[in-house]
Amino acid sequence: MGFSGILYWCIDHWQAGADPWPGAPFHSEGGATFPGEGVLVYPGRGAGVPGVVPSMRLNWIRDGLEDYEYVALLKKAGQTNDALKIARGVAADFKSWSQRPRRLRRGPPPHRRDPVRAHRLPRPQR
Repeated sequence: MGFSGILYWCIDHWQAGADPWPGAPFHSEGGATFPGEGVLVYPGRGAGVPGVVPSMRLNWIRDGLEDYEYVALLKKAGQTNDALKIARGVAADFKSWSQRPRRLRRGPPPHRRDPVRAHRLPRPQR
């Protein structure tokens, strides 16, 4: 699709002075409400830590980016068929995602189970 990065419109969209911890902050637009939208981090004071605390959404975005990089490494190593098999096992295209929770949660891909092994991918054939 030609994407080369990620852009998220806001990471700390909560009211100034408000405590977002008791309930998920939300964004409303055009009559629709989006719980948690624009909130990827929470103020650390609610958790007793300095700075901010990452949300589960931010952790999932990170995991997705790592998965993307793993597939890209496979392709770069000449294992395009394996890379496409992994990717298409979850999403056939941008709008068609698996509805099978087990497929989405079957455990971490190899790069998270064994990052050393993932970095030893075979070199592409020339």
